[in-house]
Amino acid sequence: MNICGIVTEYNPLHLGHAYQIEAARTTTKAQGIILIMSGNFVQRGEPAVINKYARTQAALHTGVDLVLELPTYFATASAEYFSHMAIKLLNATGITTHLNFGSESGSVDDLIQIADILQNEPIGFRYLLNEYLSTGDAFPKAREKAFFEYVYNHHLMSVETAAAIKTPNNILGIEYIKALKRHYSKIIPTTIKRIGSAYHDDNSRTTIPSATAIRKYLREHDRHAPLSEKLPIYSFNTLENAIHSGEGPIFYDMIFPFLKYKILASTPDILATYQDVNEGLEYKIIEAALHAYNYDGLVENILSKRYTRTKVARALLHIYLGHEQKTFELLNTDMKPYLKVLGFNANGQKMLKSIKKYDEDLPIIVNIRQGCKQLDDLQLLSYKADLNSTLQYNHLIHFNYGTMMKNEYETPIIRLP
Repeated sequence: MNICGIVTEYNPLHLGHAYQIEAARTTTKAQGIILIMSGNFVQRGEPAVINKYARTQAALHTGVDLVLELPTYFATASAEYFSHMAIKLLNATGITTHLNFGSESGSVDDLIQIADILQNEPIGFRYLLNEYLSTGDAFPKAREKAFFEYVYNHHLMSVETAAAIKTPNNILGIEYIKALKRHYSKIIPTTIKRIGSAYHDDNSRTTIPSATAIRKYLREHDRHAPLSEKLPIYSFNTLENAIHSGEGPIFYDMIFPFLKYKILASTPDILATYQDVNEGLEYKIIEAALHAYNYDGLVENILSKRYTRTKVARALLHIYLGHEQKTFELLNTDMKPYLKVLGFNANGQKMLKSIKKYDEDLPIIVNIRQGCKQLDDLQLLSYKADLNSTLQYNHLIHFNYGTMMKNEYETPIIRLP
């Protein structure tokens, strides 16, 4: 039986996502779809526009069978670590046969060819990478330059194939493939060509706008009816219900007053203990916070050739959430996987039983109080960070909309017939 895994944020779920779910099921002949989804905070270093249970509901109504949460420490990490944990979870299920992801390339063979070089890091490539890093380039740009020069010098692939390393969905797909190789996984990678607007395109007037464009539209407009034609019906209804209930939308800059206070109440040594705060970034963060009146101003005053916007946003979010670098490194190297269930339908419930049958010792959290008893010390450390992230997210809702949200213990998972 084929089971296809998809890793996503659905922030929010749009028509391109719905297309991928159907295409993944068709192309892999899957009898079930497992989703590994970020929780209330996402990889670009900001809160999700609506909470994880609302997004789970939209996913289940759009064709997904089982939704599992990607632990927060990894959901908010760089593409390499984000992918590493997502693949680790899919491997742990024991039933996932395929992985599907969207890409600008649409060719899994091209992405595998690129991933092989980045995974193996030949001496010539490594030399070039260090050279570009020494000039002050941020790692993504240094890697891109080193890769192009290396494959050009050795005539390893066409310019068109190599260019796949430049676009965001391709980059994430390459990291998934690297993670599959690192874990010696038998899961088969597949991809579909991304349809609709580009990842960073913020024009909401196109037929299939990006999640970036939809979030921008929500930020700039009080009337959301035009989005009903841009989102799958259940995704639009879930979004509207969350907004009408005073549970969103939540935007990236809503963390600013709490973040600024935490920064200015900390010393450089304390800030340097947080995930992704390194290379002297702590000093730039404090200096910027002293003069910043809003989140965008804070970020703009930190940016440099070495510190990209995404790198800065992630570092700031980790400060806000209290994610320590030493804890992240410990979880990354030593933590065994656990599965936090966000929702399922009847087919997904059968899949859960198959997972449990495959590995009776794998912690599967459906009921939190009972589930926590299954976790070892490292898993519990990670899961407490997940619980804390929900408290932080609920605080943003209450502060901005006055709505008191149920805590994680009181919130039931989503079950569809």
